[in-house]
Amino acid sequence: AATAAAAAAAASGGEEAAEASFVRTEEFAASDSAALVVSYGEHAEIRFDSARVRPYGDDGFNVSVCFHPVGGACRPVRTQQTRGALHNHFCGPYYEHNANCSWLIEPPLEATAPAGDGSAPYTLLVFSLVDLRNSAPQQPTDVLRVSTLEGLPLASLAHAASDELPLPVLLVPGGGAALHFTSDASLAGSGFEVSFCVSDGAQCDGTHVLEAPEGSFSNEFCAGYYGAHAACTWEVVAPSAGAAERATFLLRFRSLAFPREQRGGADHLEMAVDGQVVGVFTQNGFAPSLEAAEGAEGAEE
Repeated sequence: AATAAAAAAAASGGEEAAEASFVRTEEFAASDSAALVVSYGEHAEIRFDSARVRPYGDDGFNVSVCFHPVGGACRPVRTQQTRGALHNHFCGPYYEHNANCSWLIEPPLEATAPAGDGSAPYTLLVFSLVDLRNSAPQQPTDVLRVSTLEGLPLASLAHAASDELPLPVLLVPGGGAALHFTSDASLAGSGFEVSFCVSDGAQCDGTHVLEAPEGSFSNEFCAGYYGAHAACTWEVVAPSAGAAERATFLLRFRSLAFPREQRGGADHLEMAVDGQVVGVFTQNGFAPSLEAAEGAEGAEE
């Protein structure tokens, strides 16, 4: 297949293109990883011959074919959604060579008006994949740049996420964000995948009343993260009962944790029954009240 691609490239682009596109097939025979073959030209022929029947699950191939037009495949993307996902995949899991791609998250102004408490809107970017490959990491050429809509630079990503370099979570001030990705003609990784959520500053619309006998709720804002400046209330209303009867409330938390670096009970969950607080959960665990939780934090220090 590689030889056929090289022949096609030579016919259309000359000897230099043929050299750039030729790949020795035996280099892939002993490899357990997928091979990325890049060839230049207008026509490629892939031919497969076999001598006998073999189990397909152990041998054979499955390949993605992507045609890269002159000038690049990616086009500027502009979205007015307040929630969504973006990526820079071009062919299977790989991003494009010589890419110059841009994404604008630009929701309508009415969707990003400041909240009633004066808290400012922001955009949260939660990356689930970052795999950018550079032959010279100190001078990267495959880079994703993140900025505000006004052009203020916030971050440049040019690495592959690992235990030492975890997946980034970026908070972009204002109701939107701009992303710009460029790459060279050498290495190509899996690129990036990111979820975005635009906030108007506050994360809850008043009190959420839950009247069903069973249900679930959470404080998730964006891809596994809760938002900033949240003030959420859920009211569980028991079915009407006689004056002498009292309902039993059972809350089973599948997850409950707050960042340890928080101070003063800034992030906390409070539970009250018939107007009386029965418990507060903070980064230090459970306490009968927020004052008790803050006191325990001071004693711990």
